[in-house]
Parts: sequence; structure tokens; C-alpha cells
Amino acid sequence: MIVNRYPGKCQSCNASLAQGEGFAYKNGNRWYSVCASAACHRRLGLASPTPEAKQVRKLNADGSITMPYDRDAVPLIKSLPGARWNPQGKLWTVSLEPKDLPRVLEVCDKIGLEVPESIRAQANVGTTESRVALDRADSLRVDGKTLFPFQKEGVRFLALHDRALLADDMGLGKTVQALVALPDDERVIIICPAAVKYNWRDEINMWRPGYKVKIIEGKNAFVLPEPGETVICNYDILPKYLSPTKDSGKRTQKGDVIKVADLTDEQASILNETTLIADEAHLVKNYKAARSQKVTQLSRRVKRVWFLTGTPLLNRPTDLYGVLESGNMSPLGNWYRFVQLFNGYKNQWGGYEFGMPSPEVPERLKRVMLRRLKTEVLKDLPPKTYQRIQVSDMSDTLTKRINEFILASAVREGLLDLDDLTPKLLKDQKKVNDIVSKMDMTELPSFEQFSEIRALLAEARIPAMLEEVESYEESDTPLVVFSAHKAPILELGKRDGWKIITGETKPEDRRDIVHAFQNGQLKGIGLTIQAGGVGLTLTRASNALFVDLDWTPAMNIQAEDRICRIGQTSSKVLIKRMSSTHPLDVHMQELIEFKIALAYQALEAGIAYTPLKKRPLTQDIGIREESDEELAARIGAADAEANRQIALGKLSAIAGREAAKVNDTPEPELTPERKDMLREALGYMAGRCDGAETKDGVGFNKPDARIGHWLNDTGLRDEDDMAFRVLERILVRYRRQLNNQFDEIWKPSLKK
Repeated sequence: MIVNRYPGKCQSCNASLAQGEGFAYKNGNRWYSVCASAACHRRLGLASPTPEAKQVRKLNADGSITMPYDRDAVPLIKSLPGARWNPQGKLWTVSLEPKDLPRVLEVCDKIGLEVPESIRAQANVGTTESRVALDRADSLRVDGKTLFPFQKEGVRFLALHDRALLADDMGLGKTVQALVALPDDERVIIICPAAVKYNWRDEINMWRPGYKVKIIEGKNAFVLPEPGETVICNYDILPKYLSPTKDSGKRTQKGDVIKVADLTDEQASILNETTLIADEAHLVKNYKAARSQKVTQLSRRVKRVWFLTGTPLLNRPTDLYGVLESGNMSPLGNWYRFVQLFNGYKNQWGGYEFGMPSPEVPERLKRVMLRRLKTEVLKDLPPKTYQRIQVSDMSDTLTKRINEFILASAVREGLLDLDDLTPKLLKDQKKVNDIVSKMDMTELPSFEQFSEIRALLAEARIPAMLEEVESYEESDTPLVVFSAHKAPILELGKRDGWKIITGETKPEDRRDIVHAFQNGQLKGIGLTIQAGGVGLTLTRASNALFVDLDWTPAMNIQAEDRICRIGQTSSKVLIKRMSSTHPLDVHMQELIEFKIALAYQALEAGIAYTPLKKRPLTQDIGIREESDEELAARIGAADAEANRQIALGKLSAIAGREAAKVNDTPEPELTPERKDMLREALGYMAGRCDGAETKDGVGFNKPDARIGHWLNDTGLRDEDDMAFRVLERILVRYRRQLNNQFDEIWKPSLKK
């Protein structure tokens, strides 16, 4: 036996036990609790408890963990790199590789494990590359700028890991962290959106001027880097030879052939010495897409892979799986384990539905991912304030189109019949709104089905947008305007003092427009969310206006962070979102917010852990000497008390019914004398009761007879006022039988 570690009940006497009270013993594969009574131990045939000389909670020098069983700590230990359960030694072992030590120490400190100083010293030392990178980060100064402490931590994290995902919040400088972490004279491939290729060139020239830069333009221009050279290429023009076309000779569990890129020996040799940096890595979220497969082949060939994205889970859990798969990282295991961790299941169409992720997900991601939020590391960065601008002047034509879409969806869901689709219903906005509230709208409407309506909504908001823009111009306040559609942005391009960025804007022109805005040469700038939502710094403005939102929630957050990032000096960032009052538009806003919450749960929530208090040892719990007779008496008393509590519960229900019968009639005080009189009256009636179906002037009628006999058998205690009150309310109904001998029952009067 050992000390009882969890609340329970004694298997012998059924007494309740708190944590640390009594003992626990194992029978077969299950643990049971027993109190400190020697009689209970004899009854269960248990030997004396096992002494516990010491409670050790320690990470050992060989990576093994010595500690008592701690149910709440197990999920955290399982999330550690290299975590393995050793059934022979009955202990966990974890990785002590330099890249894993910071994470191991983080969890050890969280669950209260003692860590040898040699391991802490080893974690501080790191590797040769990480020390050189950290020294570089400490000494760098460019135009008076130095790295923030959290950026230096990111540099060290990347330098320690050959496979890493830097998922810092947008605007925290992932680019500079990756560049500073690079060893000198490395071969480097940087893959990024076309719009930010020149931004990368400028950052390299600023922070790592020793590197040569080659920007790839055109599908057939790709070349592998020389030592000390960075090749910058956008995702869409990666070479064809990176596509998996060659049979590897291996097969999947389903028996499918695994194909790999058909590389020459020279190409393979160069890639083995190359570092791959993938910026905005969420663009390879679809691991089946051609671009993702090319990046996957690169990731499996190069020396190191660093993925950079503030939104690794862009919209659905499968996006996160695609990013990890493309980066050759597997902290969440294979596909089937991934589905389990996200509480997923196959739907009737063969696809997958997902719930909220297990708290284990963000903990396991920390094996390869470093993520910091602006609110955590930049305390002086202004908070975001959100304001909704409702546009209620939709045209009748647009309202009709939206209602037609809703009613068609309602027919598909079986809420309406085709015969119900009348012109009158289409114009009855109240009924349409009621139908929306009943629809199963757990997902955003299909983009293909709803795209035309969304475009019309954006166009309808142009007059309201221009009113907002004019007010900012009058106050000489710079403004950034975003839209998921081009029409509002093209309208802004017609205004004096404004420039716009859309998908057609050339990369070099984007850079010039951003510089002009930041230098104060423009009143404002308009951008489509897809084209201008990443890689740009627009911190001259502290106000952003969203004419409409992107279908993907994370894209909207990325766009917001063009103004809320390092360099923002305003005390407040205001984000205005335009929306209509139509219930379908309101529903879309709520769903986008839900998807943002899901991403938070997956990336940031983690496992809550409260360290256990020091548990008592077996020698601290004295065995209570108790004879078998004393045990039987204690169990009998406990049973009697349990029966009494059950009886009181039954009485409570009866008392409620009887109280309704006497209404608000005043009832006399239940003095000891009155209780004795009621007890005698009950005995008299129970002795004469014949259980008549109706009142016959002799004893109780049948319903009252059951209650009366039950009360008589229970044994009325003086402290049970509720039982006496129930009895009194029954007896007052039998004046003919009791008036001659027990007339005090009606004094003061309780006549009905």
C-alpha cells in the first residue's frame, strides 16, 4: 500500500477519503482506496503499507525522469521531444539534445522537477552555431537599430534547429531573425511571395551585407545558390525538376508508390549544403498542390529548413498539417494521429470534420515551433481597437439577391419546399431573417456560390467608404484601406494623393508606393487583402478601414498587422470594419471569429498545470486500531445516517406537496410538547388505519396511510422538524378521528 493520491472512498467501510488521506492498493490492474482503519485492512486482506523514504521529482543526467505518478503532468511529459515510456524501469525518458533542452527545461520547471546543474549549463552553452548566431545578434547595430531580446531568443531557436517553424505574430520581425541566425557563407534559398522579393533583398543588404543576392525572375531562371549567396524565388516559379516524378522504391501504408524529385548528383550535393527559408509558409498549406510538393522535396533534401509564418493554421486544421508536412516536420505524428488530436472524424462525403484541438497540440508543436504574440513581447505596442460601421442602405436589387441565396439554401436543407418560394416570401424580410436563424450555418457559405453577392456587397459600400476617406483627409490623418475585392480599391486609385496595390501591381512598384506612403508623400493607400496583406510595413498610419473581409480569417489579421507592428508609435490602433445589417453578413462575421478562436486553441492555449502540493508519506499516516465489532458499529451508524439522508430527501418532496394544500395558513411552533403529541397521534392513527380508499371516519385513507406508516417506521427524531411538519399537515385532515383525544392539534386553528 502507498499513500492515497486522489480523492475516493474506502472499499471496506465506504468512508470518503481526501487526497493524502488513507492508502491506495493495487488489485489486478486497478487501484483502490482504503482508510487508515486496521479492521478495514484485515477485512480486505491487506498487508502493512509500504514505507516511502523519499519523494523524488527529478530529471536525471541520462534523460530519465524520476517522480511519483502525477496524472496532470503526464500530457506535458508526453509532449517533450523524444519522450518514451520505459515499462521495465517504469519511468519516462526524454531527449537531451542541445536543440531540445530549452523545451525540456521549460516543462521540467513547470511541473517542478529538479534539474542537475550540468544539464542547465549544457542548455546555456547550446551548439557552436547557436553561440555564434547569438553573438552576432548581440553585436549587430544597423542605423542605430538593435535586435529586441525576444528576437535574439528567436535567432538562438533557429540556430539550434535544423527543422523549425518560426510562427511569431505578424510584425515581430521574423525576417531579421532568420537572416541573423544564418551562418556565414551559407548557400541559401529564400522562397516567398512575389510581392516581397525586393523586401527580402533590402533586408539582406541591411542586416547581412556579406551575402550576395540573386532574385529569380521567370519560370526557367532558377539556379541553385553558390556559397555566401541567397537565391530569392517566389513559389510559383520553382523549377519543374523539384516535382516528385521518380519512383523511390518505397510505398505508403496503403500501398501507393512514394515518388521523389529526380535530381542529378550535383543538385543533390548542393542542396545537402543549403539552408531553405520559406516565408509566408502558410502558402504551402495544401500538401497535395504542385507548389507544396516542390517545397516538400526541397525540405527533405536541404541541410536545414526554416519556415516563417504568423498563421500556420490559416483556416482549417488541415492547413497546419500541410505546413508541417511541407516542412518535413512531424511533431503531431502522422495523419491519423493528427486527426485524433484535433477530434476529427470522416464525414459522409469522405472528407474530414474537426472539433476543438486537444490541449496537447500546442505543447507538441513547441518541439519545432516558436511563437510569440505582440501582446507578450512588445508591451509598448498599442492595442487594437475594433469598430463596426454598419451600412444599411443596400439596394432592393442586392437585398433580393441575398434573399434568393438564403431561400435556395433553405430548400437544400429541407426547411422550405419549392412551392414555398413565392415573390411574397422573397420580399418579407422578417420571415427571411427567421429562416436564417433556423438554418444549419456551421460553415461559411460556399465561396463559389456566394462570391458574386460578396462582390456586390463590396461595391455597395463604396459611397460609405468614400465618406470615411473624406473625413480622414479633412483631418490630415493617414489611412490604410483594405478590401477583399478590387472595385473599392480601384475607386480609391482615382483620388488625388492616393496609391493602390492590387495583384497586378509589380513588386518594384509596390516597394516604391510603400516608401512614398511611409515618407508622408501620400494621403492614404488602398490594398486588396490578398495582394497587400503580407510583407509590407505601413506604420505611418494607425487607422485601417476594411470595406469587407477576406473569406480566410487569418488573412484579415495579417492585413491588420501591416499597421500594428514594430515601428508603430501611436498609442492606439483603430481597425474599422464595414458590414451590412443583413443577418447573413452578421453570421459570416461570427463564423470568422469562431475560426480565429480555433486557431488560438491549436497554437497558443496549451495545457494548464498546477503543481501538486507535497504529498504525505506513509509513515506520516498513523494506522487507526479498530476491532471488527467497532468497524461493524461504525458501518452500521454510517448506513443509518445514509438512510436518514435519503429519507430527508423524500420528506422534502412530500413537504412541498403538503405545503400547497394548507396554502398560507399560519402553522404553530413545533415545541417538544407538540412533537410528543403529534407522535402519539401518529401511533393512534397507524394502529387503527384500514387503508380505506376514501375517508370512512376510522383511520387514514390509502394515500395518507402509506406516508403515515413510513413516518412511523422511520422513527421521528426531535431534530427533524420537516418530518413533524409533514405529519401535522396530514393529521389536521382527520378531525373526526382525532378531535376527542388530540384536539390540541387544531390550536391555534389550522382548519382548511
